[in-house]
Amino acid sequence: MPDRQLHQQEVQSFLAGRLGGCAWELTLPHGWGNETYYARCGARTYFVKLGAQAPRYQAMAALGLTPEVLLAGSLADGTSILVQPYIQGRQPTRDDYRAHLEQFASVICCVHHSPQVRQTLPAASSHAYRAVGLEALARLKHRWEGFRPQVPQEAAFVDKSLEQLAGLVRSFQGEGLVASHSDICNANWLITPAGRLYLIDLDSMGLDDPALDRQLEALLSEGELPALTHGGSSGNSPASSASSPAS
Repeated sequence: MPDRQLHQQEVQSFLAGRLGGCAWELTLPHGWGNETYYARCGARTYFVKLGAQAPRYQAMAALGLTPEVLLAGSLADGTSILVQPYIQGRQPTRDDYRAHLEQFASVICCVHHSPQVRQTLPAASSHAYRAVGLEALARLKHRWEGFRPQVPQEAAFVDKSLEQLAGLVRSFQGEGLVASHSDICNANWLITPAGRLYLIDLDSMGLDDPALDRQLEALLSEGELPALTHGGSSGNSPASSASSPAS
């Protein structure tokens, strides 16, 4: 598990140099993963994230789909750092998903069809669903080989399941990868007290099958997502229209 406080002193120096003020107090959010902090100085509170792809967050923030990026830079060892406002909010409930599913789906659709977000993601070797699926399956099999000796009693079952999955993937047809969040889950949505809807934790984003995000959201809501067309001419973020989930 990575050291979640490895760069603490450097982060304090970065904040003091860029934002000034008193000594910055850093606390760790609940959970695990990359190095992140809540940073407090007097009445000011920010969220600090290390090791993130800043252009990705900036592109999403420009669309109003994730909180604003106030500062972005690098520490002495090259680790990226970005600073966002601390936003008091909550995770959506299942009732939120059921009652306002179209608003959640609109946010996902906006991500999928944004050329600005797409430009910040690694290029895909192919846009064909079959090719991308087989690459993902190869990575899965490679990881499985590391676990296989630990569960010999289940090895035959898993091997057979992977072969069946491979047969399904080989039957895939079509192409058309989109900018995908790729980790849609309850913990990665944030609803503010004013009702604004944000997608957070963008580290898993990539070019992927659009069904990935939409089916995961359908599972959370126990329903089917509405069919949406992308309307990019209005300039309004779907995130700002989600006022009712917080009411």
